Amino acid sequence: MLKFKRPVQVFILFTLAAASAATARIGETQSELEGRMLKNRTAVKVPARNQEVMLADRSIPYKHIYALLPEGVEQVIYFKPAEAEAAATSDLETPGRNPFPDGWTVHVIYYNGRSVFEAYRRAGAPMSRYEMESILVLNKGDSNWERVDAKNAAPSVIGYNFQRADKQVLANKKGGTLILFSPQLDAVMLETRQVANAESDQEAQEKAPDSVRGF
Repeated sequence: MLKFKRPVQVFILFTLAAASAATARIGETQSELEGRMLKNRTAVKVPARNQEVMLADRSIPYKHIYALLPEGVEQVIYFKPAEAEAAATSDLETPGRNPFPDGWTVHVIYYNGRSVFEAYRRAGAPMSRYEMESILVLNKGDSNWERVDAKNAAPSVIGYNFQRADKQVLANKKGGTLILFSPQLDAVMLETRQVANAESDQEAQEKAPDSVRGF
């Protein structure tokens, strides 16, 4: 797996995430998020063994970003029942090969202890329009959400069809998953991908003469 360090962009990513922490879920600290979600066992942390299986599942619509994440990130998955009841790790036991129990799983990526990516996945029933809108409202801060047409969206690794008017958070609904993320994280990954593509192209160019020699 290729690893690229981006000290300038990563510093900007942390600085902007910290600045937005007071008004948005994206950008808040891990202790703030867990103080809310784990309080009264509203949710539980998914154990590492279950988390590894979930992240590798073929149904994850954003697995392509794993190799592009900046060094130093921490990934945590939380489980929350869809009903108003206490969560327990025993709820994670599922029949068959499906690793996702009925209810909500929230995949959070932290950088320097702050959330820069959150993927909300609903299992057992489709995510309703009202549930999606409720999650967006919780993450609007002091701004408002705007729908973005694909032809007007800026280049993006994750892709988005919603953005906050203050441009501090982007969102993308992919099937049964709603993804919210920092545009600074997206910019870091976009540059990492561009560098990787350029290096791959250069390597292919250098190998071409030997490959076709003798024709």
